[in-house]
Amino acid sequence: MNVTRTARNTSAAVVAGIAGYASYWHQVAVASWAGERAEIAHIIPLSVDGMLVVASRSRSGRWPRSRPTSPVPIRLSRVGRSPRGRPWPCCSWSRC
Repeated sequence: MNVTRTARNTSAAVVAGIAGYASYWHQVAVASWAGERAEIAHIIPLSVDGMLVVASRSRSGRWPRSRPTSPVPIRLSRVGRSPRGRPWPCCSWSRC
């Protein structure tokens, strides 16, 4: 790894750590203020942040697909072509 990548990753980890620390204790304070028991108040932030991690990982596609792929594969090479595989004829007024 080069110096720039290391600095970027370290900076991101520091910012994420500070944000996670502040978020955790804020959620504990809100849960305690709402009347939750102390042990529950400390577990709630873990469940909330856990849901955020799972949602972001599933949206980013970094986990294996849990559903089967489409039974009809889409061939991107055929997009914009006629059924015979040749490009569509351009009209005289269009700029193809």
